Amino acid sequence: MTVALACGRVHYGRPVPLRSLSLPLPASVTPRVVAPIVAVCLTCWATCVAVAQERRLLEPPEFVLSQWTTADGLPQNSVTAIAQTPHGYLWVGTFGGVARFDGSSFRLAPRVDSAGQHTDRVLSLAVGGRDSALWIGTEAGLLRYKGGRYQVYTTAHGLPDDEVSALHVDRDGVLWIGTARGGLARFDGGAFTRVPAADGSSLSHVFAIMETDDGTIWANLANSY
Repeated sequence: MTVALACGRVHYGRPVPLRSLSLPLPASVTPRVVAPIVAVCLTCWATCVAVAQERRLLEPPEFVLSQWTTADGLPQNSVTAIAQTPHGYLWVGTFGGVARFDGSSFRLAPRVDSAGQHTDRVLSLAVGGRDSALWIGTEAGLLRYKGGRYQVYTTAHGLPDDEVSALHVDRDGVLWIGTARGGLARFDGGAFTRVPAADGSSLSHVFAIMETDDGTIWANLANSY
């Protein structure tokens, strides 16, 4: 005696057959034994189809990719950093300066700081602190931008290195600064404090800084974390 079984699945409310199987059974197995088993299988399958049709699953979400370039007002097409303000605006850092994006258009920030230096080569951005100022890491120092004015910090002010490659403002408003050759430092608004490695040595090139839910600061270094 041979029993044919049809296997299938339910996909987004629609039954989809997968394959059919023919199973030879021993001669001692009679139709009276097989019939209840087949009936149970068919009942389960019918129940699954009915439930799926009654409660249809949602289709997977569709994501739309949008692209903005200099033709849309971006100052330069090499985007190196993005930071969001508490009001939802995006600051975009490029090798052609910084711009604020409101979802439809870009508004460029001045490309020359208070010392007359160009701020084109942006490497990192962060928004935070008591007044949600914008912090800009460049190849020539750290800038604080608020109200259309720049405040400049360099090694002359205690910055470990002028090439600022990573920035992060923690939950307490402290600014963490990662540099290319001076390792990691923190700035509480008054002074810069260098953060050494566990053995007291300077950290290597800092590429990124993140904060976990428990307040731990992680730094992505050239050869470790």
